[in-house]
Amino acid sequence: YHRHYSADNCCITLYGNLNMGEALAFLNEAYLSRMPKGTSRPRLTMQDEQPGVQVKIPYYTEKPEADEVQCALAWYTGAFADRERQLGVEILLDALLGSNQAPLKAALLNEKLGADIDIGFDDSTLQPTLELVLRGATEDTAARFAAGVRKAVDDILAEGIPEDLLLASLNAAEFASLERPGSIPDGVLDAINAATGWLHTGDPAMLLHTNSLFASLRAYGYAGIICTGPMLLGVALQMGILLLCGWVGAERAQQDLLVCMITYTLLFSLTVTSFFSMPVTRYLADMLYEEREQAILPSFWGSSSLMLVLGCSLYGLFLLVSGATLLQGLLCLWLFAEMIVNWNGMSYLTAIKDYRGILCSFLAAIGLAFGLGLVLVVLLGFPVPEGMLFAVAMGYGLMMVWDVVLLYRYFPQSDESPWTFLKWVDEFLPLAFTGLCTNIGLFAHLVICWVGPVGVQVKGLFYGAPYYDVPALIAFLSILITSINFVVSVEVNFYPKYRDYYSLFNDGGVVGDIVTAEEEMLAVLNRELRFTALKQLFVTAAVLSLEGTLLDLLPLGFNDLMHGYFRTLCVGYGLYAVGNTVLLILLYFTDYLGAVLAAAVFAASTTAFTLLSLLFNTAFYGFGFLAGAALFYLVALFRLDAFTANLPYRVLGQQPIVAETKEHLFTRLGIFLEKQDAKNSKADHQEGKSIT
Repeated sequence: YHRHYSADNCCITLYGNLNMGEALAFLNEAYLSRMPKGTSRPRLTMQDEQPGVQVKIPYYTEKPEADEVQCALAWYTGAFADRERQLGVEILLDALLGSNQAPLKAALLNEKLGADIDIGFDDSTLQPTLELVLRGATEDTAARFAAGVRKAVDDILAEGIPEDLLLASLNAAEFASLERPGSIPDGVLDAINAATGWLHTGDPAMLLHTNSLFASLRAYGYAGIICTGPMLLGVALQMGILLLCGWVGAERAQQDLLVCMITYTLLFSLTVTSFFSMPVTRYLADMLYEEREQAILPSFWGSSSLMLVLGCSLYGLFLLVSGATLLQGLLCLWLFAEMIVNWNGMSYLTAIKDYRGILCSFLAAIGLAFGLGLVLVVLLGFPVPEGMLFAVAMGYGLMMVWDVVLLYRYFPQSDESPWTFLKWVDEFLPLAFTGLCTNIGLFAHLVICWVGPVGVQVKGLFYGAPYYDVPALIAFLSILITSINFVVSVEVNFYPKYRDYYSLFNDGGVVGDIVTAEEEMLAVLNRELRFTALKQLFVTAAVLSLEGTLLDLLPLGFNDLMHGYFRTLCVGYGLYAVGNTVLLILLYFTDYLGAVLAAAVFAASTTAFTLLSLLFNTAFYGFGFLAGAALFYLVALFRLDAFTANLPYRVLGQQPIVAETKEHLFTRLGIFLEKQDAKNSKADHQEGKSIT
């Protein structure tokens, strides 16, 4: 009683349309202020797993039968805080064992090991457990139950679980969470859920918000496409354009000019947005955490406007002297502006978790671009560069309108300042340079090869290296597995441990719990990074073994030199993908200095090594990027190892003693723009009065 019944170990739930201020004041005066304050809230201790332990105990029933036994198999299903995992277990149980016709239960019943099979699953404890109970068995059949379950599960995995079955169970679980069937009143159920979440994690809202869990589970199928969306969409369009131009018999010079214009526009837009994308994402995360959704839409238009003015000015100057015709230049500038808005919108769209909507906008953009290009070039006889540029611009325009509609559907309109996000650029300037340097490291080798011996002058300032560009674009697709793995595996498995560890610092955890949580978190992190590297290794090996057969099937004119570039760049992109995963983990630990250092090494090394490779035979050009990616991976990995070696010091000892407010260039720019907006608003108001 004296250990547990204290004010700091008390969870009170208020439910209904109450005056919260009065209710809290009453509770404090009549109850909480009279309770003695304890030292710290006692925490439940984790028990060790007991793999392979067998226990025989008697059980009692009203109608005993001769030789009747029961056999229960039990599994630990992971941490309580990993709600996605526990929800996944619940959905799988319903799909595989929910009825006598469900695959796993039907297979087990066919073995005739007992009369029936029951399921027990409790995810409300600190260490959730799952039980399969075989009833009406004999000692002989009970001994064969575990092997029977193993075989049945292996058979199901070999054939695959039907997607419609999983979707039905997912929909049923989601419907149940919204409808809440049963006799327990909503307020009581919410109080139980709040107390359970608070007891195990310190977060009383953990079990109250299920919508995001179901959205996250549905997101796994789209995760990789969203993560690599901008570049993936560009690669898909480039490949489609090459195939379409080859199909309609376009001249090679026209194809090269079209590919150069789209590539220049794509890389220039990604470079401009890369500087602002990470600080804007941080601003977005902070606004959502503070529940200031009304500040999100203004910041989207503010950041988009700033990037449009900066980017269109620079890219417009380039187009003026590039040698492009007036129509070609206008189309490129139009496409560039749309890409800026689209790439900036990606940061906002991922927050609403409408992954299906985002994927549909991708597919609609590609479909419209190809379809309209086919009509304009083939049926109406438009020139290939202008016709296809217009079609691609219309495709990206559809994607832009689609994404903006999604944003307006989820976020409220408001009159808040659109320039507040600029304070975050100053506050998190290393994030801005991390994004910029990563982008430079990713694309510098392409630009250098354009002006090297394998490069050709297509028109004016438009240069290209078709023998190098095409293998590079296709090789980039090989990192899709790592992008998916980071969202689905690393974040899902690592983040709950990460959150538990830092919550101990915030909630006054004892030293022993902090040490244990740190060991568990780092063990999960090391395991996930190792699996990520292995998966990328296997994918790269598979691509290298099959590339000769698959690439020759495409009408892209691959020769031996292009095959060599493709193999080299596949290895380089694989190293980059794993290194970038490590860099994202550094950002998790707020090691912004380490992240910008690794990104700067990546940018500098790929540039330097690619320039150095120009001194050798053209067959070695891809090795410059490969060497830079390898160095990037090593620097990021060593930095992560050094940073986590003394993590408590990093968390506590490196924090500023006094809160710092950084007011530099971007903050002053934001203040200036806010004053200009205020002047314009005042002038418009006065003009309206005079007209009236």
